[in-house]
Amino acid sequence: MIIARTISAALALAAAASTPAIADRIAGTGALSGAVTAPGQFTAAKVMARRTGTNIMYMVFTENGQYSAVNVMPGTYDVWVETPGFSSDKQTVAVATDKSATANITLKAADVGPLYIGTRTTDRKVESFDQIYPPGRGRDILERSCFRCHGFNFLPAMPQHREAWGAAVDYMTTAPRWGIAGKAPFLSTAEFTAEDREVLLDYLAKNIGDGMPERVVGGDPEPPKDEKVLGKAMIIQYDFAATDALTNRVTQETAFDSKGNVWVTNVRKESALIKLDPTTGQYTDYPMPNKGWSPHGLIVDGDDTIWAATLSGGLVQFDPETGNYDAYGKTHRDSGGLSPFLDSKGNAYWTDIRINEIGMWKRADKSWKKFQSPSPVGSPYGLVVDGNDKMWYAEFHGCTIVRFDPETEKLTPFKSPSAPCAIRRPGADSKGNIWYGVWDKGRIEKLDPTTGKATVFQVPVKYAAPYDTWVAPDDTVWSSSDSYLIHLDPASGAFKYYPTPQRTDEPKITITRDGAVWYPPRGFASAGGAPASAAVLYPDKSKMTTFKAFYAPNDPNAIGWRYKGPRQKVAGISNDGGAPIRPMEEHNPDLGNAGD
Repeated sequence: MIIARTISAALALAAAASTPAIADRIAGTGALSGAVTAPGQFTAAKVMARRTGTNIMYMVFTENGQYSAVNVMPGTYDVWVETPGFSSDKQTVAVATDKSATANITLKAADVGPLYIGTRTTDRKVESFDQIYPPGRGRDILERSCFRCHGFNFLPAMPQHREAWGAAVDYMTTAPRWGIAGKAPFLSTAEFTAEDREVLLDYLAKNIGDGMPERVVGGDPEPPKDEKVLGKAMIIQYDFAATDALTNRVTQETAFDSKGNVWVTNVRKESALIKLDPTTGQYTDYPMPNKGWSPHGLIVDGDDTIWAATLSGGLVQFDPETGNYDAYGKTHRDSGGLSPFLDSKGNAYWTDIRINEIGMWKRADKSWKKFQSPSPVGSPYGLVVDGNDKMWYAEFHGCTIVRFDPETEKLTPFKSPSAPCAIRRPGADSKGNIWYGVWDKGRIEKLDPTTGKATVFQVPVKYAAPYDTWVAPDDTVWSSSDSYLIHLDPASGAFKYYPTPQRTDEPKITITRDGAVWYPPRGFASAGGAPASAAVLYPDKSKMTTFKAFYAPNDPNAIGWRYKGPRQKVAGISNDGGAPIRPMEEHNPDLGNAGD
């Protein structure tokens, strides 16, 4: 029997009333809505609508069997539904300006398929966490060492004999970090003893030994779904097609310019910056003069020049008007950059994860200086500048938030109460508190700089992995986890969850003044066979007033916009590709998520 997840006439009228009238929508757009029925129950099904012949896809969720997408750009759309246990055929629907189109969809029963944790599709054998990692001292050692960086799906993908595991463990405990001479290893003898080594090798040989199948941890990859929350939400995804010059696209970060465009880094083997016009979906590629630079993070200056921290080229400034590049901070073959930021004086800062340093560039004379991070294995990752022009950054391997005072050049570390742990990116709220996700412990923490104490918010979802953490204009907190976005109301401690269209991680989130959340679905693209993209979540689509992306005045991302001095001239001193770089294939040894 078909169970129609439709609503009563009264509820239908209420739903229609909650949908903005055509006149209230963005000019030149239409709407799409309909009912979804199925031979069984479902919750918050994903309704996809891809505009044919373009790079634009909308996604909304059902609420009581109904769905609605607003501010839909005119065109022909393929519409289908995805939800566990069901499938649907695609319907072709035309959406016209100032018109509402309807597509009612009937689902068919289908295999749920194996449920597993992870950002990429896989055909590995699915087993529970306890099956792959039986409780015991060996698992305890993994949880405080290997899992901090690699996660728990890296090791079961490479079963091998004890001697091979021994070589891998010895690399992590004796070889210089990132293969750079003179650097400390990833794990010190203080946290990983000779006895730990023998216990761990016995454990790995027994549970992930030679001849065993490749496996992945089973579980629901999506968080709990609240239809009342998700029924209001909408995601728009903009894909970037491969070209002859950019055959291997992987997106890493997003940032906004003064015109509402969204800039995106194309990281890994083919280096480029991408400028996206979200009002049309059109985008422009700006390949870097050296493919090996590999831009990771970016920030937009008040004059609309672009600053990018590149894994191999250091801190790079790009002028879209002239096409010129200037690069700074390249001290030797192994130096580079990961994340950049600007302060209110127009000075730039960046982190260099491999050589364990941070950099400071002064606008007044274009001079720059590097500083060693406090922990010998700190690995500086994300950063933010607060309202007092103090720079804060995360030591990924050090499980520490560090404050840098540019006036005194003093670095002050604040160890997380979750140590040992892995922290990737911090954010700042309007009160000066620093927020960050504890990636391997499923926690979001708030550091009060005046007391040095941290408040812990445990994300109540199994296997949550908070990657980036950023604060919205209303001082609520957003974080990104594998295949979903997290919203935390610090006042109540309440969490909301927003699944992404595909399996992916989201290494950076950027929030507009209207509360829209931009992110790059990196894992989706790097899984292969799928286009790279940038996407935006509108938590309440009825409040959407523009496709353009602008920072809120109190957003730390916008601090650089406060600088009102002369325009920074980009002379083009690095248009030839700059200093010799480290080959891209040497950047990240086979270290799993550590290389991301």
